[in-house]
Amino acid sequence: MEKVVNTVCSALGVDVNVSKPRCELYKLLLYETGSHFLSHVGIEKVNGMFATIVVVLPSPFTGGAAHLSHGDMSTYTDVTHEIKPITSGFRLALSYNPVHMTQALRPALSTNAWIVDELRRLCRLRNADEGTYAPEKLVYLLDHKYSRAKLNAGALKGADAHRVALLADLAREYGIGLGLAHAVCHLVGSIESGDLGYDFPPSDGYYQPWRYADRSRGRRRAVCYEFEEIEGREMTIEHFVDLDGTLVAKELEYDDSETFPEDLIEDMERLQNCDREKYQGYQGNYAGSLERWYHRSVLIICPGWNTFSLLYSGEGGLLRACTKPESTCTSPPTKFDHSFAEEVLLSSELPRHASRVASAVCHAGLSWNDAALWTLAIKRCCPYAGLATLPDDGMLAGLMRVGWPAVCPSSETMLYHEKRNASRLGLLARFTLWAETQPLEMTQAMRSWAQSRIQPSGSSVDSEAGLTGPPAKRRKTTLKS
Repeated sequence: MEKVVNTVCSALGVDVNVSKPRCELYKLLLYETGSHFLSHVGIEKVNGMFATIVVVLPSPFTGGAAHLSHGDMSTYTDVTHEIKPITSGFRLALSYNPVHMTQALRPALSTNAWIVDELRRLCRLRNADEGTYAPEKLVYLLDHKYSRAKLNAGALKGADAHRVALLADLAREYGIGLGLAHAVCHLVGSIESGDLGYDFPPSDGYYQPWRYADRSRGRRRAVCYEFEEIEGREMTIEHFVDLDGTLVAKELEYDDSETFPEDLIEDMERLQNCDREKYQGYQGNYAGSLERWYHRSVLIICPGWNTFSLLYSGEGGLLRACTKPESTCTSPPTKFDHSFAEEVLLSSELPRHASRVASAVCHAGLSWNDAALWTLAIKRCCPYAGLATLPDDGMLAGLMRVGWPAVCPSSETMLYHEKRNASRLGLLARFTLWAETQPLEMTQAMRSWAQSRIQPSGSSVDSEAGLTGPPAKRRKTTLKS
């Protein structure tokens, strides 16, 4: 069954390394002559289900053709399907539910190539603009509302899942950054006069209509208040997360020019039901006041030139950013992959996480066969980590992939920034051992370099430029750096 799942995932465009799918047997289906299944849309039986796999077992039958249809904005779980009547024999089949074990996106159907072409054109325009005219991000109103616990790519439904899946396919090509958040609209105003003798708000000041039955027979009843005048409007973007649901920022600043639809706050005002309401009754000469809160879910889209600063500049952002170069190592890099890796190396948080950054970017450099990126990562990180910049397996991988000409200057730089002679001697000793497994020409070069780094006690080289200084105290062996 594993082979079947891998084949299906490949056909649907699901990366099994990201999704880590599990396939659950749902039921055994037996259709006899005359049996059929009317047109319907299957339900999501378990969280993370992204399709249905039906394995038809060998059995003689005729009829039973499967008919499938879907709209322009559908995922595979939204497909309408039916089974035509069996005309003879028996149709025996096993139904399986493939389930994402991570917060991966549901794969999307796309029959309209023009939609993808238009998105691609817009991505090119926004990247070329670099903030001159286009906004730094787009706050896009989703069709469905999701709780904080469900605010991740794997929980998106219907057209929301389809839109995000299409954008995610273009994300690497154009460096698009995607996230999710809650838009909260807060209205404050005075209430309409009238029906004053019947209202009885609860003691906590919140209107909760489900608490009260209608008591119109001469007794007091609950009142649904309406605004006479809206005196204040405010919208905030809260709980900004990446597509995995990891918190990026508690609040995200935005500009009115960045919302879609353009009158987003007015669209939210027109919702029939608010998420929270607070009523303050009449007090002397002051009219009663009413406050309402509306919550909706939004998609945050940012162009390639602003992705790093928006999604990875906050607390813990650099560590999350390190996973991106590692996740793109299985396919050829785009220019945005290279740009992103360089932005990681320029982060202000680099001193705190130098070893982690070096490991991620060096791994990407080797996978992309980019010796310059591998060397740059060590150069930027080793002032803060010394020889801890890259573990031994990372150095050996560098020797195998980029060769001694690239590893030698990087090793020189690491030695220079390492403060402990014991660690420096240890690296040189390991290089001497590693040299034995290399081709003869490289073996000689590595041995010669390692021996030249050690000199008799009495003088030392304390700078990368090779300036000789006084001997180190109480050291029998002094290292050139």
